[in-house]
Amino acid sequence: AQEATEPLLEMLHDDNMNVRRVTVEALGRIASEASIPAMLEALQDDAWWLRWSAAYALGRIGDHQVIPQLLQALHDENGNVRQAAAEALGQLGAVDAMPQLIEPLSDEEWWVRWAAATALRQLNDSQAFSALIPLLRDTSQNVRWAATEAIGKLGSSAAAPHLIQALRDGSWEVC
Repeated sequence: AQEATEPLLEMLHDDNMNVRRVTVEALGRIASEASIPAMLEALQDDAWWLRWSAAYALGRIGDHQVIPQLLQALHDENGNVRQAAAEALGQLGAVDAMPQLIEPLSDEEWWVRWAAATALRQLNDSQAFSALIPLLRDTSQNVRWAATEAIGKLGSSAAAPHLIQALRDGSWEVC
């Protein structure tokens, strides 16, 4: 698959936006470090779906040098891009990004809050504990579930009362 990287990189400049989108997705699956500069360029594209695909691809590539750009993407105008950036930071195990992943826990879009809680679960940093607690009362059952999972993984004895309360959640998916 590595031999496909160079021709795919050339396709990123195609006039057809669908060709560019599929190309970014393919490069993300190949996960070649040679595509990082092109993915960082795509992360700045005007089309949100290309920025979204690029953020996911950067998470799959797994190189920590892209963490600053993914942190910037947490502030993208599009919620899908913010979600992908949070997920990518979790995939990368970007423990240094933990403080910046707290802010999206209050994002207006539930899927961004879910992605940030999921990323914090992957980072498994006890400093996230107090920021995750309010999510147990989130309006989205998906967010409550992600917060419950993250808090449970932290393994703190302080989590017990909160996890017991989560067992009383009206949604079977949360408890």
